[in-house]
Amino acid sequence: MAGRLAGRRAVVTGGASGIGLAIARRFAAEGAPVVLFDLDGAAAEASCRELAAAGCEAVAHVGDASDPDAVDALAQRLAEAGGVNVLVNGAAPSTSHDEGSDWETWRFGIEKALSSAYLVSTRLRPLLVAGAAGARGGAIVNISSGAAFGASRFPWYGAAKAALLSLTRSLAWELGPEGVRANAIVPGTIATPRSQTLQQSPERLAAIEASIPLGRIGEADEVAEAALFFADPRSSGFVSGAELLVDGGRNVAGTIPAGAPRRG
Repeated sequence: MAGRLAGRRAVVTGGASGIGLAIARRFAAEGAPVVLFDLDGAAAEASCRELAAAGCEAVAHVGDASDPDAVDALAQRLAEAGGVNVLVNGAAPSTSHDEGSDWETWRFGIEKALSSAYLVSTRLRPLLVAGAAGARGGAIVNISSGAAFGASRFPWYGAAKAALLSLTRSLAWELGPEGVRANAIVPGTIATPRSQTLQQSPERLAAIEASIPLGRIGEADEVAEAALFFADPRSSGFVSGAELLVDGGRNVAGTIPAGAPRRG
């Protein structure tokens, strides 16, 4: 039986590790040829070898998603390969990144976490539109964050992720008439290499888990399932401009103190 994404080529920016890699694995398992677009060439190549060993079709495209030349090279490569149907914008620098002054860090973070999504989406737009014809539509999936809904210790990160939700709505408006849907996933705290420090601190981990109604942090595979929902037109063919929270209910907890007793 053919997979849910059979014949639908997908690009995942930041696809070499973490949530991006989990999404690439899930898409590939459902029959999509995947392109891992990432700065870390060694990690991207290793991930592609892993997918190939599992019988999946995957290639690495090494480059910076905020660099127009690198994105144009990706577009040319995709055009030669037959186009693209699904784009996942997951590239973002680690919140531990320190580029120098506060202003330099701000500019770097906004460029990598927000401007990259705009650049890739607009430069791949002609291919996504062409791929939408006769293929049940195209799809853009932006990876935001729960940091979009409140204050963040890293101002650039929260600001970029909040703006990414606005960009998602704008893309849905602009590209809908051309057959391309745009949606966003809002993950909460997810177990990835980036959250390793948190996971190694039992006290911090316990405090965070106490603030999540489901009582645990999430898994990257759970975010990947949400991405599959948005990528597959059979499940989301009439869904565009939406935000899907994958946070164990953390956002609904609001200002309720962590560990507060429940009624009933």
